[in-house]
Amino acid sequence: MDEATAKKYVEDISKSIAEYGWFCQGVQGDGKDPDWCYTIGLTRSYRHPELCIFGLKTESRLQILANIVGVIKEGKTFKAGDEVIDIVKKYSLAFRDVPLATYEKYFGVGVRFNNWQSFEMLQVFWPDHAGLFPWEDGFEEGFRYAQPQLWRD
Repeated sequence: MDEATAKKYVEDISKSIAEYGWFCQGVQGDGKDPDWCYTIGLTRSYRHPELCIFGLKTESRLQILANIVGVIKEGKTFKAGDEVIDIVKKYSLAFRDVPLATYEKYFGVGVRFNNWQSFEMLQVFWPDHAGLFPWEDGFEEGFRYAQPQLWRD
C-alpha cells in the first residue's frame, strides 16, 4: 500500500472510530497463520486494550469482538488471565497479553494508526469442543493451528 493510500485508510478508520467507538481490521492468513481480525480504537475510546482473535469464520470473529466491545462500552474491563462465560452462548473465552514484538507482523494497520506508539493488545481465545483452551492438556490438535499462542512467542 503506498503512503497516500495508507494515509487515506487511516483517516477512514478514524471516521469509523468517531462514529462507532472502534474499528475491526480483518487480515487474511498466509498459510503459516490462519485468518484473524483485531480492533483499533478501544484504547482511545474506552481506555481498554485492543483485542485480536484468530481462526473461526470471519462472521464469528467479528461477532465475538462486537459482543466483547458491547460489554466494554457498558464499563467492563478485561485483562490477561480472564476467562468469561457470558459473552458468547455455549462457551467461554479467555484473554492473554500479546507481546509487543508481534505487533508489526500481525497488527500493522493498528501500529500505523497509533503512530508507532505502543498500545496494549489482548488475544481472545475460544475453546475446543470439550471446552479446553490451546494451553490445556487434551486440547483438540485439529484446532491448534487456528489459534497461535502469541503470548508464548
